[in-house]
Amino acid sequence: MNNYGEIAEPTSRSAWEDWDDVPVQNGTSKLQWHQKKPDPEIIESFLIFEGQYLYDCIFRGGKDNLELINCVPEVHLHMYRIISYNKYIVVIRDYNLLQTNDLLEFLKPLLIQAHDVMVVQTKPLADYMSLEPLGNQNSVIRTVVTTKPGAAADTPYPRLEQPNMITGVAAGAISLREHLGESAIALICYVNAPENYQVDEMDALLRQLNIDPVPPRPSNALNSNLYI
Repeated sequence: MNNYGEIAEPTSRSAWEDWDDVPVQNGTSKLQWHQKKPDPEIIESFLIFEGQYLYDCIFRGGKDNLELINCVPEVHLHMYRIISYNKYIVVIRDYNLLQTNDLLEFLKPLLIQAHDVMVVQTKPLADYMSLEPLGNQNSVIRTVVTTKPGAAADTPYPRLEQPNMITGVAAGAISLREHLGESAIALICYVNAPENYQVDEMDALLRQLNIDPVPPRPSNALNSNLYI
């Protein structure tokens, strides 16, 4: 496999063609913060967390060191400041892929202003493609980095390899920072049944950010990757 080099289209274009069938709604309002506040003047690090697992880690606890700054309820987006630091975290539980461009335009001023950017995205483990067997692993973490190294450039995780790819806000954020010649890193966490397992690597990352992760709740539901 080759190292991930670009954001490529899927082998089948059916997913993209389906977008063409969705009617454009006139007068759709742009995304807005719930409260009118100025953007932070200094952003040392800007982090974007995507996925149910990370959303649950924040909302089931771990908020003692976080200050809620603002939110966009219609896309389940919340922005926090890590107390005592000029570091900000945007947590997105889920969103329609058709809203990706709107979300990126909405977050663009913060992505431009930040000194460093990190995006953490969770995906189903079944989506990860590799020539090597995964065995009993419950998670796999891979990275995508910009040409300019950042504070997290020395991450121990291997690079994401083709044909795997990142999508959505994570892909757009990395592409924008690369275009600007600025640093950014994406951590792609492929998770197996996150409702039943703790992802130790993700918990370690949260602790480095002074966020105390909460163990997953037991669930009797059938394991499903649809909500990640």
